[in-house]
Amino acid sequence: MYTGLTDSIWKGSGLKAAALYLNGTAVTPDLLSLTISGSVNGDQEQITVGCTCARTVTIQFSSAQGGFADSQLRLEIKAGEEVLPVGLFRVTEAVTKGGQTTVTAADAMLYLLDQDYIPGTGVSDAWSVLSDIVSKSGITLGTSVIGFQTTLTAVDMSGIAAGSTYRTVVGWLAALCGRNAVISRTGTLEFVWYTASGVTLQQQDCYDGMDQVQDGNRVFSMLAVTVTDEEGETQTLTPANGAGSSGAIENPYMTQGRLDAIWTDIGGLTYRPADLTFLGDLRLDAGDLITYTLSDGTTCTVPVMSLIHTFDGGVTTQIVSAGLSETAAEVSGGGTLTGKVKQLTADIALLNALTVTDNNGTTKINGGRIDTDSLFAQNITARGTINGLKLRGGDISIDGSHRYGNLYSNGKLTGGVLKDGINEYFRFDLTAYSNYADSHIQRTLSSIDVNGYGGISLYSDGEDGWIVLEAPSMILASSTPMEILTPSIVNTYTSFDGGVASEGSVTVVKKMGWCLVHGSVKLTNTVSDMTNVLDSSKVPAPQTGVGIYTTAAYWASSYTRNMRVGVGAGGSLRIQYGGAGTYTFSITYPIA
Repeated sequence: MYTGLTDSIWKGSGLKAAALYLNGTAVTPDLLSLTISGSVNGDQEQITVGCTCARTVTIQFSSAQGGFADSQLRLEIKAGEEVLPVGLFRVTEAVTKGGQTTVTAADAMLYLLDQDYIPGTGVSDAWSVLSDIVSKSGITLGTSVIGFQTTLTAVDMSGIAAGSTYRTVVGWLAALCGRNAVISRTGTLEFVWYTASGVTLQQQDCYDGMDQVQDGNRVFSMLAVTVTDEEGETQTLTPANGAGSSGAIENPYMTQGRLDAIWTDIGGLTYRPADLTFLGDLRLDAGDLITYTLSDGTTCTVPVMSLIHTFDGGVTTQIVSAGLSETAAEVSGGGTLTGKVKQLTADIALLNALTVTDNNGTTKINGGRIDTDSLFAQNITARGTINGLKLRGGDISIDGSHRYGNLYSNGKLTGGVLKDGINEYFRFDLTAYSNYADSHIQRTLSSIDVNGYGGISLYSDGEDGWIVLEAPSMILASSTPMEILTPSIVNTYTSFDGGVASEGSVTVVKKMGWCLVHGSVKLTNTVSDMTNVLDSSKVPAPQTGVGIYTTAAYWASSYTRNMRVGVGAGGSLRIQYGGAGTYTFSITYPIA
């Protein structure tokens, strides 16, 4: 538990906004999330001694970031005038995809894993071994390790077997002190044991469904230690008066006297295995003890064997105290136990949370964020709205279908590049299918071609097909003469209503929002009242809603009164007056 800070930015009242700093520079505006993972117990079901566990961080930025190649990061969280160090880490991977950069880094413990340790000349006791490791690896000893100098000086470690890594040897040294080895927030090597943190937590503090606590307590006893001598003979040592759960760990330099001294130092621990997720506290470290209160008021001690902090504007912390249902696992490397298996399990769990397998065995996206340069989905059946969808690649095809009874219809949008030998086009085809009973109809409703010069061509298939262009304003421009061809609706009528016209022929033409009514009618006598000769189903109403009238003359040897002819406000062709004779007329007006 990191001490020296008030509760104002971590828990309680008066919360302040926190900011992430990398090497002294604030990066919060570009930060999506920061994940800090740490362990002090490897993956054992019981508390262990001699673990060497690396802490890792993953930082995801909302934009592309550079300069992380093989660099060291000093992470701090600042709020107000308070600064909480997170740690010193070296970048292991920096990946930019989809305009976002994800950086993964680990502390110095990781770099002790795969390097074989070869003792220097004159190295014999455990303290000289540790001093030799410090000079060769570049790590710095913390105060907790320096306090064990007398203890380690008394342990003979001459003749270390070839092939032992730095990290294996550091684990042996920590076990000889009854501790686990970690890299501190300031970058120093520390030997730590479980210590009360002062943090209290109640069941209602945990997120709903994110609290798992074993029913009964578990009692820790010092692990039995397997020692192998120079002749290859092994023996198992157990501490005097030890009781409770136990396991075995190899340490070729442990003695019965050293084991008894360790047991006297740290003794046993009664604790409750648990897996808890709650509103986080970034001061917590692996190795802390917290007090947890169940819903029935029972209190218990939960050791933080491993934890994950997630900082994405707020803080969420998950702590794990093993012993629920995990299988004990020993990681290779001379008995040194690490948190790698535990971390792998957590990573797999996160991956499973992002995917779901349907009844056909197809794995699909279930939730979360996926950053990839290309995403190929063969079978996405979820219903809903997709915002910001981008499809990249070759031809594009989107199908949609519906079935009701024996009626089946399907719509398809396809797109692809077309070449005619000279020009290259990208064409979208909108195609409709319908299937009713035994009939099958397929029609390409329209096609849109976009060429390399910015030109757009639109096509419609079928005599009764149409294309509608709508915009607040539209400009049609061409460097050459342009012809716009549109269909007309033409009907000619030779029989009339009202009983006043003996014969004639009137044609009604509708085109592009206009109507032309022209022709002639023959009257046998004067029409005394305004009479409809064609109703509104044949002659449409004017768009203005006002009747349109004119006069038509009959030219003969003697004067005949003009016939009044027009289109009524609600439609229909109307006539009045005139006399015996044939009258020719033409009326043009806008229609809706």
